[in-house]
Amino acid sequence: MYSYADNYPGAVRHMLTIEHNAVKIPVLETGLGRLFVNKPAGLSVHNNSGEDLCSIVNAYLDENPQVRKRTVGDAQFGVNPVHRLDKATSGVILLAVTREMFRFYSEQFASRNVKKRYVAVVHGILENAREDGGGGAWSWPLSKKAGGRSNPGGSGKRLFCETHYRVLGHSAHYTMLRVEIHSGRTHQIRRHAKLAGHPVVGDARYGSTRAINYVRDNFKFNRLALHACSLTLRTIPGNAPQTIAIENVPQTIMSMFENDKISIAMVDPRTPEISRMIADLDVYQATLYPPESNHLVDVAKLAGAEYYFIGAFDLERPVAIASFKRVSKAYVEIKRLYVPKEYRGRKLAKRLMTALEKKAISEGVAEARLETGIHQHEAIALYEKRGYEKIEPFGSYKKDPLSVFMRKKL
Repeated sequence: MYSYADNYPGAVRHMLTIEHNAVKIPVLETGLGRLFVNKPAGLSVHNNSGEDLCSIVNAYLDENPQVRKRTVGDAQFGVNPVHRLDKATSGVILLAVTREMFRFYSEQFASRNVKKRYVAVVHGILENAREDGGGGAWSWPLSKKAGGRSNPGGSGKRLFCETHYRVLGHSAHYTMLRVEIHSGRTHQIRRHAKLAGHPVVGDARYGSTRAINYVRDNFKFNRLALHACSLTLRTIPGNAPQTIAIENVPQTIMSMFENDKISIAMVDPRTPEISRMIADLDVYQATLYPPESNHLVDVAKLAGAEYYFIGAFDLERPVAIASFKRVSKAYVEIKRLYVPKEYRGRKLAKRLMTALEKKAISEGVAEARLETGIHQHEAIALYEKRGYEKIEPFGSYKKDPLSVFMRKKL
């Protein structure tokens, strides 16, 4: 997970969490006339009375007067946002709870003395514009009112604004950026990204429906990949600027980005990297079961025409394997499913199983079977979740108290 603690010494862990129904709002910092909170994606800042961010925070302060007292909050003034943050965007937002501090903070935003940093994942492979890795900038003028997919610049008079970015990393299809803006045109980052030909992932307004469906169907990603990670401004008159930052990128964004690095492809089990993984699996199996209960298949046989062997690749490096044996027209047997420890938890086994089952179906096979061991609880749970049922031994297998036999109708 990408962390901001090293880059931004002002990073803080949240002090408390405001909960409203299923919504959780971490409070990052409180002080004279202010609260910094981590707004969840999909939550409106205002204009949805009773259910928006300001309403929820204000209700919390009413119920917890000790927190309002800490901010010297004015109950009549309520809770008001000092700056904008789109409903679809998550991250740091400053809320004022007194009129005087609202005016103090607003003046800093108006005079462009506030540094606003974001993390965005955009479509395509974008490189830093400077050879020294110093990033790049987008400076298309934008209208005050937001545009749309066909006219991101917007209608009417367009005003100068700049969006600075630095590349943090790449996946197979996307680029993760650290973005900084001083101006604050509506949807500035999203519009500039679209104009650059690299729209933000998950952007229903400026991206394509096809792209949104892709991340939803492949990664179960249902939000905008834009997160406000920090604000730098003076929190007290006369003091030096302070940075309030969120330490980590949201897990939903990181999971989508990391999983996009993974691709599934047919491989030759005799290649050095793949055969090493097979050997590692053999060693692991030998620690769990005696030789007579280990039904291992050597590399030479796995390379035969009756086997379909695939690998999961982290960009170009193989990181997990699986295969099936074409036993008959009636069924295939799943063999050699292995995900190394460092790559577990990323649903690679699920993706490999899906790929094997789709291939079997494409070949007209109606059933998949497998043999696994009683000590491989996670594997058994995965199979059961995918619809596999326990059966008696099949083929040449004999009854073994250490074995579990399963099948699934495809």
